[in-house]
Amino acid sequence: MALSNEQLLAEVQEGSEARLAEVQEQLEKAIADKEAKAAELLKTQEMLARVKMEKIELLEQLSHPPAQPGFSNPFQKKKK
Repeated sequence: MALSNEQLLAEVQEGSEARLAEVQEQLEKAIADKEAKAAELLKTQEMLARVKMEKIELLEQLSHPPAQPGFSNPFQKKKK
């Protein structure tokens, strides 16, 4: 028993709609994964920026330590 043109068209449309839904689901998952990775990268970059700022602050403290009576800083420039 042969299928009519309408039946064939209906089957093709059902298959196309199912495949389209599958591809759309995959696309939505890929977008969600990409957004999650972007958020993770941003968080990592913010942490790196904080660490770099802390490093700069520590280096500044090392190059200009507070004066302590009785101790001389060999790195401090001597005033003339």
